Amino acid sequence: MFILLMNEKRHLFVLCLFIIVEVDILMKKYVFLKYLILIDK
Repeated sequence: MFILLMNEKRHLFVLCLFIIVEVDILMKKYVFLKYLILIDK
């Protein structure tokens, strides 16, 4: 039971980490696009 709980926590941690990385990549893309649009004007 305890091992299962630990495994679940690890799974949640990995999921959170993945979401953070995805959001970070999206933010960078957004900033990059905004920057390109500014240069274009």
